[in-house]
Amino acid sequence: MREKEMSWLKNDIILDNSLKVAEYFDKNPYNQLSEKHNNLLRDFLKHKNSPEDKASAERWELVKLEEKQRDQKIEKALKVFKPKIQSYILKNSSDFIEKVNNYTQIDKLLEQYNIIDKNLLKIELYLNQFFEEFDRQVQQEIDMRRGK
Repeated sequence: MREKEMSWLKNDIILDNSLKVAEYFDKNPYNQLSEKHNNLLRDFLKHKNSPEDKASAERWELVKLEEKQRDQKIEKALKVFKPKIQSYILKNSSDFIEKVNNYTQIDKLLEQYNIIDKNLLKIELYLNQFFEEFDRQVQQEIDMRRGK
């Protein structure tokens, strides 16, 4: 198959990966995953410029080691994490809209609508979080390159 014919698949994979990461961090808040790292970093920064601090380099190595271990744990956990929110929900939602006229019982219609609405709200939340984080990282990279 040509690339153009498969572009939808590539977009679905990107979307699903983005949703997976956002859902993972929604269920596993980053600050909880980083608690030990944050404590080490705080300790390092607290003593960084004090004249009696002879162990600054050692503290920094501990911070970097903890960061690496945290990132490896997150990477492993993400590989096995099974998200509930994926791009197929968007496709199912549009199918539902097309089938609205087929529902004869209002309670069944509202039940289906409620399920779809909850899922779409999650997708919206996760995508907003993803893009906010992406923007933050882009800005951080820009600031770093400018020397800020």
